[in-house]
Amino acid sequence: CPTRCSYCSFISHDAVSMRRLEGEYTEKLCREIEVTSEILRALSLRARTVYIGGGTPTSLSEENLDRLLSAVCGAFSEDCAEFCVEGGRPDTLTYAKLERIMKAGADRICINPQTANNETLKRIGRAHTFDDFCEKFALARSIGFKNINCDLIACLDGENIEDFRHSLDALLALSPDGVTVHALYVKRGSRAGGKIRPYSPEAEEMLSYAAARCKDEGLYPYYLYRQKKTVSNLENTGFAKKGAECIFNIDTMGDATSVIALGAGGVTKLVGSETVRYSNFKNADMYISGFGEILKRKEIIKQVLGGDL
Repeated sequence: CPTRCSYCSFISHDAVSMRRLEGEYTEKLCREIEVTSEILRALSLRARTVYIGGGTPTSLSEENLDRLLSAVCGAFSEDCAEFCVEGGRPDTLTYAKLERIMKAGADRICINPQTANNETLKRIGRAHTFDDFCEKFALARSIGFKNINCDLIACLDGENIEDFRHSLDALLALSPDGVTVHALYVKRGSRAGGKIRPYSPEAEEMLSYAAARCKDEGLYPYYLYRQKKTVSNLENTGFAKKGAECIFNIDTMGDATSVIALGAGGVTKLVGSETVRYSNFKNADMYISGFGEILKRKEIIKQVLGGDL
């Protein structure tokens, strides 16, 4: 991600500080994609969905994003039921990047405002305004994206029910195809780790308002998940127009489908006679230095999905 949000501990370095490793990281990732593709072909398996995301893959330079998309297209996207790219931070998106994502065959993209309130965006550490988000949303539509999902977070620091209503109404005015509403979850290692509101009397009201307003706009709940220590112990819910539901999101919530995760921080879930999980190294520098071990772990895919485990 270009910056670290106050509530998040997912990234260990921001994209600017990791720029020196970007080329080598992309090269290694493309190699991991190639090796994984060869394993799946040997097992007569193919990817049902492709999801490039979490945190912000569009932080890559245009050149390296193009390298990544080319590798993915060559390995996984043929006859794929869904191809989604997360461009969550509007400040990372350019016409050239969006056009390349479209040409690669992506049929779903995420652009995430989190809130429509600019003071809140500054406070949580995001380097864009709501107008920036609206501009990139319109640009994506003009290029031809017909399925755009957007995230909002309820109970962000300093926001009340009126702030959240304003954000949701402003977002729905753009007619997104999907809206995911998150109850604030502050990770322990984040900058705001000690400031979580365990309970907010307005939190449930925010989520109820979201459910009602999304229904009014023809967006219906299709997946839900909970995390520990969310404000008021509430859930995250994905709303979508009919036909715009994210298959990948549905698959990750259950234990019936294998999810093979590539790149730094990826957590793979393999469903065979038993469910097996394993992780890639979290940091880009560790991913590069330990790349030999990353490739060795691919044997687990053969064992589980090949029926040997």
